[in-house]
Amino acid sequence: MTTIGRTDDNDLAIDNQVHQPPSRAECSRGRTSPCSEDLGSTNGVYVNNRRISKLTLKDGDQVTIGKSRFRFALKPATQR
Repeated sequence: MTTIGRTDDNDLAIDNQVHQPPSRAECSRGRTSPCSEDLGSTNGVYVNNRRISKLTLKDGDQVTIGKSRFRFALKPATQR
């Protein structure tokens, strides 16, 4: 599980140069696939420009938290 947001207590802290209420999301690896979940943010979490509460992520999805946008990418499994 990784938390992403605009406060320093997140695993990935987003620089908050715009004075807005903090947004916070959680990305976790479920049993079969990764998901993103809004942790009660004021501004919401968006995946592909659609506000979500919880959603399974797919390779290439765009996740927007506040004014920051990320692209979710699946890393291929390493062959041994």
